[in-house]
Amino acid sequence: KQINLENILAKTKEDLKGKTVAEEPVEKDWTMRFLDVAQNVSREEIQNILAKILSGEIQKPGSFSYQTLEVIKYLSQRDLQRFLKFIAISTDIGVMKFNSGGKDSLEKYNLDFDDYLDLSNIGLFNQSSMILYDIQLPALTSLPLKVGNESFVIMHEDQQNTKKFDFGLYVFSNVGRDLRILLVDQSINEKSEVYKNDFIAEVEKKGFKITKIQKPI
Repeated sequence: KQINLENILAKTKEDLKGKTVAEEPVEKDWTMRFLDVAQNVSREEIQNILAKILSGEIQKPGSFSYQTLEVIKYLSQRDLQRFLKFIAISTDIGVMKFNSGGKDSLEKYNLDFDDYLDLSNIGLFNQSSMILYDIQLPALTSLPLKVGNESFVIMHEDQQNTKKFDFGLYVFSNVGRDLRILLVDQSINEKSEVYKNDFIAEVEKKGFKITKIQKPI
C-alpha cells in the first residue's frame, strides 16, 4: 500500500511541474477518501489517472467528486479500454448517435450497445439512451464542437432562419465527463476516422457547414 501511494504521489508531483497550485487547500475528507482508494491501486494505468485527479484537485480544489474516486476504485482494465474507445469519438458531453440511433449503430465504430450499458451501470454514462442534443443556431453563428481530440466549427448561412442542430446522444455522467477530460489525449479507437467522416457527412446532410480546426504546428 505504501508503494502504491508513493508511486501515485511521485506521478502527481511530475504532473504539477510548471502548473499553478491553488492557495485553497484540498478538503481533508476528500484527501482521506483519495488516500484510501490510492493505496489499494497497483495497476499503473489507474495510478496515472489518480495522479492526474490529485494534480487537478491541488490546482483547483473541488474539481473531482467523491463519486469519481469510487468509480476509479472499481474500474477494471476491460472497462477502461472500452471507455477509451468511446472517448475517442465523443464530444465533451457524450457520443452522438448515427444510423437512426439503433442498438447496432455503435458496431460500425468498434463498440456495441452492451458496452454502453455496462459502462452506464458503473457510472460513466447516464442511464437513459434517448437524450437529444438540440441547439437553435442563428445564421452565421458558429458552434465549436470537439470530437475526440479534434476541434470543429459548425455554422450555416441561411440568414432568413434559425436552424436546429440536433442529434441523439449517449450522455456521459458527471464522472464520465471528468474522466474524459483526463483521458481524451490518450484515447484510441481504430474506427475514429470512420466516425468523424460520418459525423461530418451527417452535419452537412442537415444543411450546416463544418470546418475542422487545424492544430498549430
